[in-house]
Amino acid sequence: MTLDPDSGVRAAVTRLFTTFEATGSATAVVRAFAADKLTFPARDHAGPRAGELYWKPLRLDQVLFILHNPRYAGAYCYGRRAHRSADGKTCTIVKPREQWTTLIPGAHDGYITWAQFEANQQRLAANAAARGGDRKAGPPREGPALLQGLVICGKCGKRMTVSYHKQCDGSLVPDYMCQHDGINTGTPPCQNICGSGVDAAAAGLVLDALTPLAIQAALQVTAQLQAQAAEADALRATHVQRARHAADAARRRYLAVDPANRLVADALEADWNARLRGLADAEDDYQRAREQAAAPLTDTQLAQVRALAADLPALWRNPATSMKDRKRLIRLLVTDVTLLKDGDTITAHVRLPGGQDRTLTVPRPLTAWEAHTTPEATVTLISSLLDEHPFHEIAVILGERGITGGWGRPYTARSLAAVCRDRGIPDHGTRLRAAGYLTAAETAARLGTTIPTVNKWQRAGLITGRRIDGRGTCLFPPGQPRPVTGTARIARDRAAAGLLSARQLGVQLGACAGTISRWHQLGLIDAAGTDHRGHPLYRPGQPRPTREQVAAAGRPAACRDEELLTGGQLAARLGVVRSTVYKWHRLGLIDAVTTDNCGRHLYRPGQQAPRPWQVTAARAAAAPREHAKPQASR
Repeated sequence: MTLDPDSGVRAAVTRLFTTFEATGSATAVVRAFAADKLTFPARDHAGPRAGELYWKPLRLDQVLFILHNPRYAGAYCYGRRAHRSADGKTCTIVKPREQWTTLIPGAHDGYITWAQFEANQQRLAANAAARGGDRKAGPPREGPALLQGLVICGKCGKRMTVSYHKQCDGSLVPDYMCQHDGINTGTPPCQNICGSGVDAAAAGLVLDALTPLAIQAALQVTAQLQAQAAEADALRATHVQRARHAADAARRRYLAVDPANRLVADALEADWNARLRGLADAEDDYQRAREQAAAPLTDTQLAQVRALAADLPALWRNPATSMKDRKRLIRLLVTDVTLLKDGDTITAHVRLPGGQDRTLTVPRPLTAWEAHTTPEATVTLISSLLDEHPFHEIAVILGERGITGGWGRPYTARSLAAVCRDRGIPDHGTRLRAAGYLTAAETAARLGTTIPTVNKWQRAGLITGRRIDGRGTCLFPPGQPRPVTGTARIARDRAAAGLLSARQLGVQLGACAGTISRWHQLGLIDAAGTDHRGHPLYRPGQPRPTREQVAAAGRPAACRDEELLTGGQLAARLGVVRSTVYKWHRLGLIDAVTTDNCGRHLYRPGQQAPRPWQVTAARAAAAPREHAKPQASR
């Protein structure tokens, strides 16, 4: 038995094994081939095209078949499978190795060595065990649990599984749970340990162990990546060579045929055209892959890799480093980790290859309520400030001092009230009430006034009060006397001087305050001064003006001694309504002498009512003027 004579087939199989060695997962091999747009060889076992080579996308069952087949490692075997019939159905099973009929390692050439084959079987078994009941370490995944598959419960010794919880910022935090027996028996989990602190401690242990080998590891990875890129390019080139060879062979067959035999010539021509199209597609795929492939690292880039590898912690914390790569690195130095939670500490026994172990003790991560609880020093400060300040003032004071809440947000009156309510701390108002302070209603009842008056006195500074919230609610100390307000003081001083306000004089003269002010404006009564608001003050005992005096005072000074009538008075004498007198005035049938201070026309009493024909003529004369006004405006 020999290797396939086609170099493209050999390159494809070799790349499958190297990719599995790098990724450690059969599924990852399929994804790698699909990402690089690589196909895999296959041959028909029966039919008219039996033994003919063709290429197709790689499938998972092909990868598992090749990885489990010892012939690819150069071993001869027989009796790996057994056929069993039951209920009329025949099934094929794979027997354990100790039940094989024959196994001869090194019987012929292989793509890998027998030691590599054994390592691959162990890795595949470990991957399969990750799905079993013991949940052993499977292939590295993308999750943030660094010790995925490596953690063992320190109480019962069973493998611990991984779950995640999300923090308020959206980041995932791993939790290692021992729930095998709990699921089977319906009991609580054996242990549930937050893995953030344990993962950080294990990462620190690995970084300390790998620091001397950082540069060498980085260069080996770089060389391996370049070699893989070269292998992929060579594998694509073999597809182009194979397609070109097939096109040349089809051309030679077409040229060798007798042109007179059109049936054969047409078939060979069609085959030649198909081969040419296949060659064009292969060349296009090869060129496209070369354009998309990453260029080899330059000397400058290699120097940057060496500089970065010199600081392995920076490489470990680099966001470009995936969790799968970190987990692969962890599994090189860590066999398993046994966790035991005891109170506020977590003990991690890390077992290393070769029998060595390390013991790490990390503090238990704080729960959400513990991490975001208000510190006791802040609570004590808030309690002391409540003796003199309400919540809204304390929020300003804490903000000026840079003190925030457990979630890192500035305090507000509402959050401070919640902190005090949860801890049973009395607020500012409760403390003032305990000291004997009175509410506005109680103060108003004691002073014989209303609540708005009490609040007004407090704002004016006539009585003292202390605010207990941001809405302006106040409490008042007991024993405050009723204040002498400005209004009472002014009324007392006014009475001592013998002066009256407009309202008080109006009561004496039987008029309203507005009429008193009008009489003062007309000069019928005199003001002796003004109060604090600028309102006139009057001497008592002034006589009430007569109607004639009021009417004369409203006329112009030149007409005060002349007898004049208002429109209403003239209408009463002539036996008409007041509007009729106004219309006669507009038509020019009666004359107005002047107007009083209210704008009313004043007429002489001797005027006679116009005749009806005079009114008609005046209206007729006024009509053209009224029609001419709109036309002129146009």
